[in-house]
This record gives sequence, C-alpha cells and structure tokens, in this order.
Amino acid sequence: MIDIAGNIFGGAKGGNTMKTLLIGTPITNLTGFFQRNNFGSAVRATNLVFAVAVSDLAVARPTSPPSVKGDVIIVTTNVLNYFTTLTSKDKTARGADTPAEFTRQSTKISLALAKLNADLFGVMEVENTNTGAEDLAAKVNSLNPLRNYTAVGKDEPQIGTDAIRSDFIYDTNTLELLEYKTLDDSNSLISGLVSSQSDGVIFGKNGSAGKSRVPVAATFKRKKSADTFTAIVNHFKSKGSSCGSGDDDTQGAGPCNGKRLVTAKALVLWIESDAFFKSKNNVVIMGDLNSYANEAPVLQLLSSGFSTPIDLNSAYSFQFDGESGTLDYALFKGLAVVDSAIWHVNADEPNLLDYNLNFKKDALLFDSTSPYRFSDHDPVLLGLTFA
Repeated sequence: MIDIAGNIFGGAKGGNTMKTLLIGTPITNLTGFFQRNNFGSAVRATNLVFAVAVSDLAVARPTSPPSVKGDVIIVTTNVLNYFTTLTSKDKTARGADTPAEFTRQSTKISLALAKLNADLFGVMEVENTNTGAEDLAAKVNSLNPLRNYTAVGKDEPQIGTDAIRSDFIYDTNTLELLEYKTLDDSNSLISGLVSSQSDGVIFGKNGSAGKSRVPVAATFKRKKSADTFTAIVNHFKSKGSSCGSGDDDTQGAGPCNGKRLVTAKALVLWIESDAFFKSKNNVVIMGDLNSYANEAPVLQLLSSGFSTPIDLNSAYSFQFDGESGTLDYALFKGLAVVDSAIWHVNADEPNLLDYNLNFKKDALLFDSTSPYRFSDHDPVLLGLTFA
C-alpha cells in the first residue's frame, strides 16, 4: 500500500507491466507504519529508497503459458463476470460498467485464451445468456485464425437460475460435440441429496440463486479418431456468504462448506448413475470448486477415483488477503496419460492491472498487449493422451 503507484508497481504506468510487483516479492529496507481500515491491513511506506529500488526486486513472472503435452489440451478458467450486458444499462449485470471497460476486459481475456491455444475451455462466470460465452469465443477466433471456437450452450438462453453460468468453448476443428447435459435439482438421481439440505436447494431452483451453479457435462470426440471423453464444468458455491447453521464450517473451510460437499456428492452420483456417462472411465471434472485441496469437497472427489498429476499440497490458483491456495481443478478418471500445470498469470498480480476503472483507478496502468490479471483465478491446463 504505497502512495507512489508508478514505483510500487515497478514502472507499470504506461503499459510496462513486466516489472510489476507480484505476490512473494521479497521486500527489504522497508520502513513505515501499520494501518488498518475496513478493507484490511497494510504497511504504508515512508522511505522513498524502498519505493525507488523496488522494481529490481520483482519475482519473475511467467512469460507464456506452461507447456503441457497431450492429444487434447483442456483449460479451465474463471473469467471474472464476462457480461456483454453493461451494468450502466442493467443494474443486475455483474461485469463491465461501460463500453470502455468491456473493451478492456474482452481484449485482455481473449488475448489470454488465444495464448493458451487449447482445444477445449471450461469457463465460469460468463453471463447467463446464450451470448456471453459465444461472444468470447468469437473474439478468441479473431486472434487465432487456426481455431474455430464455439460455445456448447450457444442455443441455451439460460442454464440454471443464477446471473452467471458455466459453459464450454471448444474448437470445432479438433473436437466434435456428441451430446451435452446439465444437472439440476429436478434430477431424481440426486433427490435424496436435495432433500437433505436445510433449504432444499443444491443448484438453485424457482428463481433462487447463490447456490452451486448448474454443472454442464459434454461428450466430445477427437476429430480423425475414435477417441471420446466427457468433461463436466463446475462452479461450486463460494465462501462469500452464509448458508446457515450446519452448512457453515467454523473450523476453517468457511461458509457453505456443507453445500459444496453435497455438490461434490451430487456430481459423483450423477457420473455413476446416469446413462449419459456411457463410459465412466474417460471423465474430467473441471472448474472453480471454491474449495482448497484438503477440504471435504475436493477429498470427496479424490476418494471417488479422480486424480491429478499436480501436487495439490503446493499448488495454488487464487490469492485472498495475501494467502494463496488452489480453488481451481482439472481432475480426471480413467484416462491413460495426462499432463497438467497452472499458469500463474492472475493470482500473483495486483488488481490495479485489470479492466475495472472503479475507485479512480489510473487508466494508464492497463496494458492491452498483456494477459496478466485477466481474471482473479489462474487457469489450469490438462493434456489428455489416449491409449
């Protein structure tokens, strides 16, 4: 929390974001005073020596996405409220306020996805219309002419009852969509789990929102082969608001841990019982599970036969109040060989670099040629290899 923004961000002003201070940057020779307010705590520096020298201390940031091997490359990423509807036009919208903000947002996100160059993206926090994910797909296509992306839910006006939804963006040049299906509380397979909830809701119904978003499952075939797999994109209930007594964990997992756990159980029951999953072997569960690696919802999936080559004890994809952990996953079952990595393009970065212009943010801190801080979550990459 330094008054001299051009120095604390290592000369980021004017677009030079390559020297931005990242989480984990060592700080030396710092003097100042501790300040606490409603937004948290920080040290306000008083010595200009630190501010001037800080650009030489930045932790090295990755210059490109990590390379993963495989016949099919999958990426899961939260795109931080990608709404084509502006909040200045509709107060219920959650994304950009103005056309200028939306241009900043869409430019940075589409650039990042183009660099990732995946066959399949599982995206969360897109507007719950049939235009949100499809608009993003079109913008990525314009940057990557070798790809032809489209959204699985492009013909679905709404998926679930929340303002945001999860969806797939896939390359029709490399993948063929065979079929897709969603899971909501009306599915008889999970009726027992739904009735066990104090509010009788898992994924939201009758216009209620704020629970786990409806998961979308899609079966794809790899072009020029007989290889198929089914992926499920998810966005579990957040820790941001209470779900009531019995659902909130006071031991560390936070609000709605019970809701996230029953969401994970519903997924497993769906996979094991629904005829849609004709081959239960080649299945990928991906998305923002809003659960850290040793919390019950993730352990539930791991104990059900899903795994990842990433060391979840040291991995991270999100930063909250200066602490890092993983909330985003690409877990697989039955696939022969996989390679996986996390691109630390967002979680380590200051939010002053993102698209938002609220709180009198200096517009010159934004760099449209840089993918850094296109969201608040890091994307997870998974490479599938078929035997």
